[in-house]
Amino acid sequence: MASFSDFPPETRSARLLIVEDDVLLVSSLEELLSDSGFEVVGTVGSAATALSLAEERQPELALIDIRLVGRSMGSNWPASSATGSRYQRSSCPV
Repeated sequence: MASFSDFPPETRSARLLIVEDDVLLVSSLEELLSDSGFEVVGTVGSAATALSLAEERQPELALIDIRLVGRSMGSNWPASSATGSRYQRSSCPV
């Protein structure tokens, strides 16, 4: 299994959005990613909030829970709304 230190330094400093509804997991992920050199630009627990925050903060990467409570998000997140459709055309890998 690859560790975060296996990624090139320019990748490890990427701006990252975490979309996860498990508070304990968010806390652990945020600490791990920050300690590994990533800039966590936000953590959110809902698809609607994720879309608006992504538009506002323009992360380079998004780490997304594929089964948010009350809604499936996963790979269909960008297609789930007009905002998502615009964001899908941006350079942020999901």
